[in-house]
Amino acid sequence: MEHAGLASDQYDRAVMHTWRPSLLARIVAIFAILPAGGFYLYAASWHISADPNLFRLIEFLMFGSGLTLWAMSLVRRSITLTDEEVIVQNLFRRYQLPLGEVVEATTGDLGLWLSATNDRMISPAAAGLPIWFKTRCRSRNDEIAKIINDRVKRHRRLHAST
Repeated sequence: MEHAGLASDQYDRAVMHTWRPSLLARIVAIFAILPAGGFYLYAASWHISADPNLFRLIEFLMFGSGLTLWAMSLVRRSITLTDEEVIVQNLFRRYQLPLGEVVEATTGDLGLWLSATNDRMISPAAAGLPIWFKTRCRSRNDEIAKIINDRVKRHRRLHAST
């Protein structure tokens, strides 16, 4: 079967997958959560001069910082699967795992996990909600894990035959 000038096996290898939080979540993060975090941080700076109550100040700072970090994580995090590697972008750290180092992708109670060589476990935050939030239909985590595992198996087959 030909697809845009590529044979089917070439097309399968040329596909790159990228998963991010939903567009709605990213829009809400930019236009609602981030301004709310900024408001709380501003309120904390105003509160320093208006009231010396330390606990109220800490409350404003923690809530504002938490909202800001949450909004940033919704916009920043992603999982990209290419022919040769899995790139996981979490809030503060980026992992570039060659497919040869990925043992398998599994889902559990805490969401999607990538097992890598040297007993490393990486949890991509962009995969979605943990499994205990899923409904009767297959969760997004299961679909992502299946696609990653299929790509890892294909990568092993290709490199085992050469």
